[in-house]
Amino acid sequence: MRTLVPTFVRIALIACCALLFQGTGFAQSNLVINGGFETGDFAGWTTSSGCSAIVASFGEPLECFGGFINQVPPHSGTWATIFPQEAPGTISQAITTNPRASYELSFWLIAVDNGFGFSPNSFSVSWGGATLFSATNIVTSGYLEFRFVDLVPAGDNTVLSFTGSDTPAALGLDDVSVRRKRGEKSE
Repeated sequence: MRTLVPTFVRIALIACCALLFQGTGFAQSNLVINGGFETGDFAGWTTSSGCSAIVASFGEPLECFGGFINQVPPHSGTWATIFPQEAPGTISQAITTNPRASYELSFWLIAVDNGFGFSPNSFSVSWGGATLFSATNIVTSGYLEFRFVDLVPAGDNTVLSFTGSDTPAALGLDDVSVRRKRGEKSE
C-alpha cells in the first residue's frame, strides 16, 4: 500500500506538468526582435523618420511632443512605443518565417487620456501586407491584449507592421510577440 500512494502522486505530477507545458500549441521562442522595446530604442524595427513613433519610459519628457511628460506606462519592463499625436507613425519588422508553418501574433495596446480625451485616434496592424485589425477612436481602461492565431506567412520573410496616431492623447504598444506553431515541419 505504501508504494501505491507515491506512484499515484508521481503519475499525477507528470500529468499536471504535461498539461502545463502543452500550452497553446505555439513555440515559446519569440521571433520578434526587441518586441518589448527594452533596448530603449527601435533596435530590430524600421520606422519612419523623425517623430513617427518613439520609445519612452513613463514620466519621461517627450521632445517630439513639445516636452509633454509621457503618460503611457509600459505593459511590462521599462519601455513602450508611443505613436505620435498628429500624422500616423509606422513601425515594422521583417520576421523570418516558413511558408509551410502557421504563426501566432500577440501584442498589448493602450489608449491614454491625458486630460484632452481619447479621440480622434487610429491604429492598425498588418501581417504580410494584409490588415489584421484596424480601428479608430479606441478607448481603453488599461492595456488590452490582441492575439491572432494560425497566421499564414507571406514567404520566407513576413513584414509585421503597426501604424497609429492619437491627436489629443497617446497610444501605447508593448510586448509584441510572434511564435511559430509547434510540431509543424521546418522545411
